[in-house]
Formats: sequence, structure tokens, C-alpha cells
Amino acid sequence: MTATEYLESIRRLDVRLRMKEKERACVEQDICSIQAIDYSKDHVSGTHTADIADKIARLDDIIAEIEREWDELINRRAAARRLIRTMPDGIGQDLLIAVYVCGRDIHEVADDMHVSRSQFYRMRMAAIQEFAPYYHKLGQIGTPRDTET
Repeated sequence: MTATEYLESIRRLDVRLRMKEKERACVEQDICSIQAIDYSKDHVSGTHTADIADKIARLDDIIAEIEREWDELINRRAAARRLIRTMPDGIGQDLLIAVYVCGRDIHEVADDMHVSRSQFYRMRMAAIQEFAPYYHKLGQIGTPRDTET
């Protein structure tokens, strides 16, 4: 895996988790919108109870999956942050952490840095090129064990 692929994988995991959180909200909304059973009607085989139980089971599965993936994302972000902090360039560190670890919008980060979009893209490419040797040296054998900054 290249340094760019490594950083992008963290960003993609963050996006995937945000989508699963939206799925969770939809299932929760579905459960809340289920209407009460009308006992005045004739009994028909099959019950609403199974529908509710199925949706609650699905919600539990989604919540468990989201929790596992949040743990993974938090660990990967911490490892990436430690690895990026081994670089000497503070601006490159801040840029990579903002975009890949924190998942901030590229245009927003460029605005915060008071640079044009094209200048930001050049800075990002330079930061990734600077990061690559650190990733290949430390990332392949594990991340540094120092405390997170």
C-alpha cells in the first residue's frame, strides 16, 4: 500500500461510517413510525410483532457494526497521527492531519490556510511526498509507540 492509499483508506473509512450512521437513523425512524396493532380487525396470520422484532434486530446489528468500525477508525486515526507527527514539516503535518485524519473538506482547509486551491493541491502533494518515506519506514513495521500529540 502506498502512502497515499494509506491516507485515503482512513478518509474512506470515515465516509463509510457516516453513511452507516445515516442508515442507523433511517432504521430508528422506521421503528418509531410503526403503527400500533389494530385488534379490532380480523386476525390474519403473520404479525406486526415479527416486523418490529426484525427491525430492532437489524438496528442492533447496525449499531454493533458501527461501534466496531468506530473503534477501528479511532485506532487508525491515532496511528496515522503519530506517524504523520514524525515528519519535520509542521505545515505538511497539519495539512495531512486536517484532510486525512480529521476528514475535513479540502476547500475548507485551503481557506483556513489562506492559500489558493491550486497552491493547496501543490502543498498537499508535497506533504504526501514528504510523508511517504516515513510511512514506508515506520508504517510497514508498525506505527511508533510514542504518545499522541
